[in-house]
Amino acid sequence: MTNQTITTPTPISTTRDYETTPTESALPVDVMFPPAAIEQDKSQFADEVTPTSMSGAVMEQVGTPMPNLIRAIPHIVVSGESGVGKTHFTRTANDGFCLDIEDGAGSEFDDDHKFSYNPGDPELAIKIMRDVVKMKSYKRDGQYLITPKGIRIRYLVVDTMDILMKNAVEQYTSRGKTVGYGDNARSAGQVQGLAAGNYNAIRMELQDWGAINSLMGPLVTAILSIGIPVVFVTHEGGQKAQYHLNTGKLKKPGDLRMGVSGQTGDLIQNLVHAVVFIMFDPFKGKRVILTKAQLYDDRRVYSKDRHNIFPVAQMDYEYESQFLETYFSYFTW
Repeated sequence: MTNQTITTPTPISTTRDYETTPTESALPVDVMFPPAAIEQDKSQFADEVTPTSMSGAVMEQVGTPMPNLIRAIPHIVVSGESGVGKTHFTRTANDGFCLDIEDGAGSEFDDDHKFSYNPGDPELAIKIMRDVVKMKSYKRDGQYLITPKGIRIRYLVVDTMDILMKNAVEQYTSRGKTVGYGDNARSAGQVQGLAAGNYNAIRMELQDWGAINSLMGPLVTAILSIGIPVVFVTHEGGQKAQYHLNTGKLKKPGDLRMGVSGQTGDLIQNLVHAVVFIMFDPFKGKRVILTKAQLYDDRRVYSKDRHNIFPVAQMDYEYESQFLETYFSYFTW
């Protein structure tokens, strides 16, 4: 890989609100999330080295070379509710390419930078696999893949993974199978047309998830083996918190997970280096990026930051224009 120069963006000052209810006091923290400088001899890098540790919540001064980069491909999951800005978020880094599974989700990408699919296509997984195999044959130039048209691809966006998962459930049930049991059993006709992510509400037995994973597992593995960063986009999953009707007090905490369940979700969770959630914070009146495991809105958040790169657990969404490029800069591949 040839050395490249990362343009240092202007640091964004954000505050983390530590309050769990509107009445608690907040502790503001100024945060900087600068890119890692890429000016060292790559042969000196360790296989899995965490960049310079942070002093408090503030990282090293912008532009200061980091002693090591992480030798790994920085796969990441971006999750959140519909319309919150996930696809726009994935478009902000340079030279992205999209597998547009959500029938228009990739509108942020022009035709030369995406493959588009019909989310209801019974051969959806097969067609995606064919395109993934095609991409693996592209010429390699350092961190980039080069298409036959000369388009440079630095990272791949899969938008949206739970739509692909729903399609796999539909294909499973179309073989005459039912998923779930008792009152929750669903046939092919009942699964068809479910909103994205709602299939997670279907109670599926272990053998059901095993069958679904037999369809999804090889595809996920193939996508991750292309050799460039993969950004998996999903809708949010999990359960809302439950409250006592009379007192309004918390009865049971909820959870916030990416909208891909079962063995396939576990596979993705284990193989990516980060899982972030984009959420609308009603107390702040704006969107936030949740980057670490935490309790948010009385829900346990299953974010992931394997290398402790992100300086705080919450960032303002206004930082989205620099987030992915900065995240990528901490890795070499």
